[in-house]
Amino acid sequence: MSLSEVCVVGYGLHPPWSEGTRVLTRDQMRALTDHAALDVRGISTIRPGDEPSPEFEMSYARESRLGDLVAALGGYRYNRDAVMFARLAWRVGRHLAREDPDVVHLGFASHSLFALVNDLVGDAAVVAQTFGGVEHGRLLNALDTPSRIDAYVSTTDADLEALEAMGVPSSNCHSLDPPVFLDRFGGVDRSTARAQFGLPEDAFVAGYFGNVNEARFPFEVAAALDAFAADEGVELFVVTKQIEDRDVRDLDNLTVHTGHLTDTEKRAAYAAADVWTFPFRELGVERTPVIDPPLTVLEAMATGRPVIASDTLSMADAVTDGENGFLVTPGVPDPIVERLRALRADPDACDRLGRAARRTIHEQYSPSAVADRLVEIYEIAQTHARD
Repeated sequence: MSLSEVCVVGYGLHPPWSEGTRVLTRDQMRALTDHAALDVRGISTIRPGDEPSPEFEMSYARESRLGDLVAALGGYRYNRDAVMFARLAWRVGRHLAREDPDVVHLGFASHSLFALVNDLVGDAAVVAQTFGGVEHGRLLNALDTPSRIDAYVSTTDADLEALEAMGVPSSNCHSLDPPVFLDRFGGVDRSTARAQFGLPEDAFVAGYFGNVNEARFPFEVAAALDAFAADEGVELFVVTKQIEDRDVRDLDNLTVHTGHLTDTEKRAAYAAADVWTFPFRELGVERTPVIDPPLTVLEAMATGRPVIASDTLSMADAVTDGENGFLVTPGVPDPIVERLRALRADPDACDRLGRAARRTIHEQYSPSAVADRLVEIYEIAQTHARD
């Protein structure tokens, strides 16, 4: 069976690429387009008023007013917006009838939708990329989802372990590293970046990038960093899409930027700090991020900045303690402060670790290697579909 065309199906695959799962899906499509001899096309939802992606050949289904209402009421729309999903499924059916791709790569957060779309794909092999949410085991088994998927893929080992616990054969579960494009990070003048975010040009700046909550950025850690900044003249820079728990903006020595960033703004934000911290608590399987290690950690390293990260999740896959950053006890502030103090006193070490961090991304998370891995998974899926 030949492999020449792949159809990627997902939510919100258009600028401003405001969530990690969308960034991951986009960058996987980029990796395949740049490094594999495949025709890569996409089908996605799009909100009214948003601009489609200029990078890929995409077919878009407008989201619905029902979905807008569900979102306004605090619901998770992609599990509940039946109108939107019906539109998306209709597009899938039309595309498959017209193009007949060899592989359909589904990028949903909801596993129950994998089985429903599977009914539309005909002879195409079906690859389902998990982004968390495998806790609905009874529903998946009731829909006979596992047997209808030719290959599962995830950047998070916890997802694959959960699928295997539900009875999915390990041969159908495939791990994948996220691709990181080095040319999209770094190369920004630090002074210019700091001016853009209101940071002093000559200060030592330590940052945190991600959602603010007790799991990812505990208030105890934030308060300790705030006190450290006050005592030693360090600037703290927090970049977050949303503040979910206690408001760190109440602390005196943090510069906090909230809201979505464009790719250009994100590149500048990473460049503005000397070092990035990721002080997660110890997270169990149920709290594992949908991308592990988190994209923010990898992007900070791609910028050429050392990271101080909690030794939890799969952080050690990317961060080697003392070589390209530091691993510390999860959720404990003192080791973070100690590492920041040491890096502030030794700018050469900070630069050396940052160069090593960027080199790690080049060696372990290259788009060409990810494209090769995806092609391998697609071919395995095609073999499963034939059987």
